[in-house]
Amino acid sequence: MKKISLLLVLVLALSVCFSACNKKQKDSQQATQAPTQQQEGTNKEPQKEPCTKEMKYKLNADGESYALVSVGECTCENVTVPETYKGLPVTSIGTAQAGQAFRNCLTLKSIVIPSSIKEIYASSFASCANLEKVVLPSTLTGIGARAFYGCNALKTITIPSGVEYIGENAFASCKELTINCEHAAAPSEWHINWNSSDCPVVWGYNG
Repeated sequence: MKKISLLLVLVLALSVCFSACNKKQKDSQQATQAPTQQQEGTNKEPQKEPCTKEMKYKLNADGESYALVSVGECTCENVTVPETYKGLPVTSIGTAQAGQAFRNCLTLKSIVIPSSIKEIYASSFASCANLEKVVLPSTLTGIGARAFYGCNALKTITIPSGVEYIGENAFASCKELTINCEHAAAPSEWHINWNSSDCPVVWGYNG
């Protein structure tokens, strides 16, 4: 009987010892893995905003810049156009062959266009019926035909003095729009029907 009791005590002692050793091993593994997981989280690339990750670009003929040609489904209200793509500047919204980058984007309410952009091509923002705010950069040189056609919610827009060309019907059917122009008068290169809907124009605007 004593032998049986001693055997039971020995088995119990071995069981406790094994359990304690196993716990120490698990704690050691967790301590080793924690810094690795933290480091992995730190090294992850920042997530792109939903509106920019679906944007599509086309390399321009100069091979040194890109054009933004599409925004995919366009589900965002407020968008800032990226200045660069793959390390090169984004210099236009649309191209001469492929405009309409934001066309019919009904969720869009505001758009900020960076200083890298020189040209906004035809119909880029046409029928963006809920677009309320557009910030154009001072570097902008051209606005294509029907670029802001049918932007009914847009109340004001400022045309920088560097804009040399505006196409036909650029602001047609913008029912609430007042156009602030930094030019004293329309340059000769602007299409005669650039403001075909006769939106009110403030010439010589200085902010």
